[in-house]
Amino acid sequence: MTAAEKLDLENAPSVLIVDDIATNVHVLSQALEPEGYNISVANSGEAALKLAPKIRPDIILLDVMMPGLNGFETCRKLKQMEDFKETPVVFITARSDAKDIVEGFESGGSDYITKPFKFEEVCARVNTHFKMVKLLKEREEMIKNLKEAHRKAVEATEELKATQSQLVQNEKMASLGEMVSGIGHEINNPCNFILTHSVTLNKNFRKLKEIIEGIIPNDETGVRVKKVLSPYFEKNMDSIASIKDGAERIAEIVRSLRNFARHGEGDLHDVDLNDVIKSTTKLLNHQTKHIDFKLELSELGEIECSPAQIGQVIMNLVSNAIYAANKNSQNPSVHVRTLDLGDKVAFEVQDNGGGVPDSLLQKIFNPFFTTKPVGEGTGLGLSISFKIVKEHKGEIQVHNNGEGATFRVILPRKQGFNR
Repeated sequence: MTAAEKLDLENAPSVLIVDDIATNVHVLSQALEPEGYNISVANSGEAALKLAPKIRPDIILLDVMMPGLNGFETCRKLKQMEDFKETPVVFITARSDAKDIVEGFESGGSDYITKPFKFEEVCARVNTHFKMVKLLKEREEMIKNLKEAHRKAVEATEELKATQSQLVQNEKMASLGEMVSGIGHEINNPCNFILTHSVTLNKNFRKLKEIIEGIIPNDETGVRVKKVLSPYFEKNMDSIASIKDGAERIAEIVRSLRNFARHGEGDLHDVDLNDVIKSTTKLLNHQTKHIDFKLELSELGEIECSPAQIGQVIMNLVSNAIYAANKNSQNPSVHVRTLDLGDKVAFEVQDNGGGVPDSLLQKIFNPFFTTKPVGEGTGLGLSISFKIVKEHKGEIQVHNNGEGATFRVILPRKQGFNR
C-alpha cells in the first residue's frame, strides 16, 4: 500500500499472526506494520481459538507446524465458528508439496506463504486478501440493502393491490388512475435501487472472482482448488440473478401501472380497424407461427379511435388467447374476426384454451386479477383493456364457446365530442 492508502489506527485492518516461533512473528510484523496493519499474536492454535473471537481479525496468518493443535486443525475449528466462516486464513509453511497445499485448502485456508519469507510476497498476499475482505463486506451490505429495498417494494405493491381492488369494487376508477400514478412512482424508486445495485454487486463479485483466481497458481493443485470454489461462485451468481429478476418483475408491474394511469392520453384518428389488427398481430408472429392462427376480416371502413390504445387492447386479448390455447390444448388455435354492425363495429378473439370458469367471469376485468402462475402476468392487461374500451364508449364482452373463450369488443364508429 502507498502512504496515501494506509488507514488511520482506528480503522486499520487487523491481522492475527499464529506462530510458536518468535522470530517468524517478528519478521511478519516487520513486513506488515509499515503497511498500516494492526498486529495481534498468538503462540499456539489453542491461544488463537481463544483470542480470535475477542479481536475478530480481518485476516489470520497461521503456521502449519505447531505443538498441540497444528495449523490445519486450528483452521478447521475456526471455520466452525460463524464469525470466521468468511475470514481469510493464510497458512505459513516450509512445506510446499501438493498434498499439504490441498489439505490446507480443504481445511478452509485461503492461501499459503512459504518460508523463508519475502517481504514483498507477504505484503502482496495480505493486501490482496484484505481487498477481498472489503469486497465481501461490501457485497454483504449491498445484499442486505437490496433485500430491504425489495421487501419495501413488495410491501408497497401488495398494499397497492389491496387498495386498487377496493377502489375498483367501489367504482372509483378515476381516482384509481391518479393514485396509481403516484404510487407507481414510489415503487419505482426502490426498484431502481435494486436494479442499479444488483448490477454493481454482479461487477464486484466478478472482480472478487478474478482476484481469487489470480492468486491461485495454474498448476494441478490450483485446478483442484478452483474446482472446489466453482460451486460457491455459481450459487452466489444465481442469487444475484434472482435479485435482478425480481426487480425486473417489479419494474414490469410499474410500467403496467403507468399505462393504467396514462392510457387516457392518445389522439383520435380515423383508421381502418382491420389495419390496426393486422399491424398489432404482426408483433406476435413469434407466438402465432406455432399455432393455428387465423384472421377473418370483414370490410369495415374507417372508425374514429386511438390506434395505439385499441392496439393495446388487441395485443392483450390475443396474447391471453395464445397463452390459454398453448396451455390447455394439444392443437392450439386462435381466431380473430371483425364484424360490421352498422353504426358500430366489433372484433372478436376466440381460442380453444378451455374457457373461463363461470365463477371467474365477473372478476377477470378487475385490476391484478390473473389465472396465470406467479411471475407470468401482472393481472392488469384485461383491466386496462376494459377501461380503454369504456373510454371509447364501447363495451367488452366474454363468453365460453364450448372449446374455449370468446372476447368481443364493440366500438362506435364516431366518438363525438365528450370522450
